[in-house]
Amino acid sequence: MREGWQDRGYFKAQVSGEPKLLTTGPTTSRIAIAAHVDEGEQYRLEVIDFRHNKTLTNKEALRGLFPIKNGEITSRKKIAQGLANLNKAYAVQ
Repeated sequence: MREGWQDRGYFKAQVSGEPKLLTTGPTTSRIAIAAHVDEGEQYRLEVIDFRHNKTLTNKEALRGLFPIKNGEITSRKKIAQGLANLNKAYAVQ
């Protein structure tokens, strides 16, 4: 649940709650989860910059590996995808 809030820019979201077993059977169970979320502040990406880079020197190409734009609401998922793309780019070198 916390990751979902982080994908919407709330990196300091505090999530708490308790699951409750509603029914159970031989092959299935039903549960309910009541959660309380204190989302905190919403963050936006200011800039991604690359410094002291000797292997891949095209900053624009490296920045293009991240599917998030400057000023956009920060997304954990988009940053993780960008880091995976960056890892692949360096592995090719």
